[in-house]
Amino acid sequence: MEKKTLDIYCVNTDVTKQYPLGTTLEEIAEDQNITLDKPLLGAFVNNKVKELNYSLFKPKVIKFFDMESLEGQKMYQRSLCFLLVKALHDVDKTLKITIDHSISKGFYCELSTFDNKDFKPTEELVQKVKSRMQQLVNVKLPIERKEILSTEAAEIFKKQGMTERVEMFENRGRFFSSVYSVDGFQDYYTSYLVPNTKFLTVFDLILYYDGLLLRFPTDFKTMTISPLEKQKKLFEVFREYKSWGKLLGISTVDSLNKAAKNGCGGDIIKIAEALHEKKIAQIADLIKQRGNVKLVLIAGPSSSGKTTTSKRLCVQLRVAGLKPVQISLDNYFVNRENTPRDEKANTILKPSKPLTTNNLTAIFWI
Repeated sequence: MEKKTLDIYCVNTDVTKQYPLGTTLEEIAEDQNITLDKPLLGAFVNNKVKELNYSLFKPKVIKFFDMESLEGQKMYQRSLCFLLVKALHDVDKTLKITIDHSISKGFYCELSTFDNKDFKPTEELVQKVKSRMQQLVNVKLPIERKEILSTEAAEIFKKQGMTERVEMFENRGRFFSSVYSVDGFQDYYTSYLVPNTKFLTVFDLILYYDGLLLRFPTDFKTMTISPLEKQKKLFEVFREYKSWGKLLGISTVDSLNKAAKNGCGGDIIKIAEALHEKKIAQIADLIKQRGNVKLVLIAGPSSSGKTTTSKRLCVQLRVAGLKPVQISLDNYFVNRENTPRDEKANTILKPSKPLTTNNLTAIFWI
């Protein structure tokens, strides 16, 4: 019986070639001798990220990526988180770690006991965990992904003391879930990890306020970590956010889902809106108290809420007795037919040069 084949087009080599059903991306990379600047970590399969052990059963368009790509960098960072959780488990099984948020070009983490009591790490503990991470990298352990029943996954994490994971899988609503394992330790991640610990050669782990800061390369071309820059104000905002989460009883995604199921979603939204409005009112009061403020600038990435915030601030400034005038760069975008284009005739929605009108680059004017 003739073996069935499928056509696979590889963007990297600009070649269409037939392969047997079930061929993996790794086998295709080896067959076509795919080499990039850094080690291959995965591929886009019909524009969706897949691991190298992904098997193909239908004609596909594939494009391999390495550590320098955006997806490769994300895989590296997620995998470092897995490595950190595993290393702490090996060093001290009485502690668990929560990876809270990004800060200072790294991930801020806090430790606690399994009865949820806060634990402030010491320099000695940090060095032990860091050393264990390096050992795991040196022995080049495979990081394996496996599809198992969600009920089975819940039992695994129950044995490991990960109660948050247990609750998540019990309420996930899916029969099967993907679980990663390394050296007998298992955890769950929403997206893909690198295939082996040997790729995770560059990292750092330091004390940071009351927790840890997991640091990774900021330049994946040279694989270097930038100098540490503490972001005190931003960190304080994250601390306040976490305090509010605890106060409302929604410190995890699962607790938020439970609140929504119990009909508390509306109340949570109202509280969040009230807190936001209160903060803006405090900013307006501060501007009023300073007395000599003539210009307020609001900066942020696209769709982050700059225009909405400026409108709300205008209202609060009027309440404070001021007469603000709002000037937003949203008003200075040109018509689509006049939008600049690149060398491939694609529209440039965010030009490299600043948008100006009579040298005006202000977002908000008082």
